[in-house]
Amino acid sequence: MVAYNFMAKFADDVTAGRKNFTIRADRKRHARPGEPVQLYTGMRTRSCRKLVDPDPVCEKITPIIIYRVRDDRCLIVLNEITLRTHQTNYIVAIDGFKSHKEFMQFHLGDARSIKKIFIQWGFWNV
Repeated sequence: MVAYNFMAKFADDVTAGRKNFTIRADRKRHARPGEPVQLYTGMRTRSCRKLVDPDPVCEKITPIIIYRVRDDRCLIVLNEITLRTHQTNYIVAIDGFKSHKEFMQFHLGDARSIKKIFIQWGFWNV
């Protein structure tokens, strides 16, 4: 089982099921499809709180590349498929951001592109 921590600003969307994925840097061990994931906010603090109970199940993990096209526009390649504008807009919104610029600032910083892991979960185990 793998645990993921979310910033407080994303916690309500995770709890409500509006945000059912996370975009993370690659690491030694991510959740595997079929495996439960534990979703928290405030991990390693006194205010640690589990966001979803019972634990949802990882549905898929997919490589994602985010490219800065302009200062206010990004391009997303998910599992080697370039997303259309409306699909990119959907990812940006569901990930909890109001604009491409805000999304890129969070995920890219000053970089022109970045490769990460897209982890999606579902609630079919409840």
